[in-house]
Amino acid sequence: SLFLPAVTWKRLVASTKKRSGGGKKRDDPGDPLDPPALQLSHDNHVKKSLSCANLSSYERVVVQASTGELLRCLGEFLCARCHRLPRLSPGEPALWLRAVDRALLLQGWQDQAFVTPANVVFVYMLCRQVVRGDRVASERELRATLLTCLYLSYAYMGNEISYPLKPFLVEEPTAGREAFWDRCLAVAEAT
Repeated sequence: SLFLPAVTWKRLVASTKKRSGGGKKRDDPGDPLDPPALQLSHDNHVKKSLSCANLSSYERVVVQASTGELLRCLGEFLCARCHRLPRLSPGEPALWLRAVDRALLLQGWQDQAFVTPANVVFVYMLCRQVVRGDRVASERELRATLLTCLYLSYAYMGNEISYPLKPFLVEEPTAGREAFWDRCLAVAEAT
């Protein structure tokens, strides 16, 4: 549980399984076309570099991650950070984000999904600064904060000039607007 907050997204480390087949194997490890620092590992198909030379043999640096993997990591980060919410599962934050994305797609506010790896990382960077586990008292409060970070991500990285507020609100639309904008200001001040 303490492992995930220590991991940065630049150097996300995960266990690997051996892949079968895949590519041309070289018999001569001393081939001058493969310098040792950049040799392709035939076990896990990840280019080794000088920066990851100190990693254990069973770990690898993730070069690419799918949206689902990053959403799972975001959920695990939030579960670890929000220790006062023992019933929170790592999949719930992903469902909240995907529900908003789906609603905006169905309403015609966007032509393609916004929840992509780059945008999930951006949401994570906002959450890392804003979500304080000792202050989050309920899943509803965490959801409100996460959706506020998502709204700001849409505003900053989205393709549209503006987005409707309703899919991002946890509270009633009329009463929740002021609380939502207060959270937006709090995120801006925290980052």
